Amino acid sequence: MISINILQIPSDRKTIDVSVETSVGNTIDSAILWTDSTFKDYTKAIDFSSKLEGINNKEVFSIEIGDTNETDTFDGIYFIEFTSTNITAADDTECTDCNDFVVLGVVANLGYFQECLLEDILKINYNTEDVINSNYVNNVINTKVLLDALCIAIKFGYYEEAIDLLTSLRKMCKNNNGCISCNSLKTPIFKTGLNFGILDNNMMII
Repeated sequence: MISINILQIPSDRKTIDVSVETSVGNTIDSAILWTDSTFKDYTKAIDFSSKLEGINNKEVFSIEIGDTNETDTFDGIYFIEFTSTNITAADDTECTDCNDFVVLGVVANLGYFQECLLEDILKINYNTEDVINSNYVNNVINTKVLLDALCIAIKFGYYEEAIDLLTSLRKMCKNNNGCISCNSLKTPIFKTGLNFGILDNNMMII
């Protein structure tokens, strides 16, 4: 059985931190990564098995942004498939977890799209009578609905649908370079994005 203890993107968005383990006596023998554009295409998966030490049943490592085809930061949804060896005694006729030697982990950083949403909200002039007809209002509604739906899809494990929603969000935010209007705001004491990760085999917003 494989357990993902930690799978997360830190606040600097430069790495994906991994802590994973399998049953005692076995080892994690492969770790491959897909982006939302390559999901489940094994010919385009990035193999990180070289980062595995294979000393015992536990592995802890980080995937650097430079190890992937991503540009500057990890923004979007990423999937890592882990496999484990299945070492049993020759006379062992029962295997209680033989079907659990492959597991898929998902991690996401959606902070960019939250900044896109905030940018459009800050551009709206609520003191004018034509606010109802504002393109920014329409953008805010559409972006918010897509972002909410994306989060629900990730939580429920509907990854293909989540990828489709992410593609639509990227189209909505393609002209936004983060939250430019935020530069005029007071610097926050604590800044966090809408990040999904796994802690102790549980999907969480980190």
